[in-house]
Amino acid sequence: MKAPTSKIRFENAKTLLDYGFANFEYKELVNENDIIQSVKIKKGIYPCVNVISKSSLGCVIAKGIYVNIEQNIEIDPNIEAPITEGKTLGKISFTIDGETIAECDLISYNDVRKINFISMNKFVLGNWLNLFR
Repeated sequence: MKAPTSKIRFENAKTLLDYGFANFEYKELVNENDIIQSVKIKKGIYPCVNVISKSSLGCVIAKGIYVNIEQNIEIDPNIEAPITEGKTLGKISFTIDGETIAECDLISYNDVRKINFISMNKFVLGNWLNLFR
């Protein structure tokens, strides 16, 4: 900004900042560890696991455009146990008019062990005993 004086330089900077604060805003899209959805697990001791965002996402956008943001969640439909806590199961992305503005990984909230003979028997016996309550 090769202005002749510092007063002109500061005035130009002030004009630029005023324009930015008047026309743009920061929007938080998702917070770290927000539960996004529950996903079914095949062959696990639990039927599903919560999927959370790995990190916080936000962006600076023009005011009024926030209503045009689309959220896209991509998760593999064939997830099998065992799953460790923090394993990447998919991703979440945010777009405006088809252009991606932010994205992050979706991870599992907790561990899900693979079902075995003993845990299956406990499950069946527990459900059978609950019928008599």
